[in-house]
Amino acid sequence: AYYILAYQYIAAILNGFNGADTSYVAQELADAAYLLEMYETEKYIPEPDRSEAISLAYILDEFNNGYGGVPHCDF
Repeated sequence: AYYILAYQYIAAILNGFNGADTSYVAQELADAAYLLEMYETEKYIPEPDRSEAISLAYILDEFNNGYGGVPHCDF
């Protein structure tokens, strides 16, 4: 769950640096950053935080693929 969330978090942050409006997922980004920081040493997220991490990763994946808030580019 840690790495699944980390990959989507990093992608969303990079999309923001590239001009995407991350305000749609601002709370999810903040929650993800909190979880990633909390479990940084172990790189493992136990329940119940694991379920939350997977849910956040799903929302960020939707955002990263243009299904949530920002349309996907055709580049």
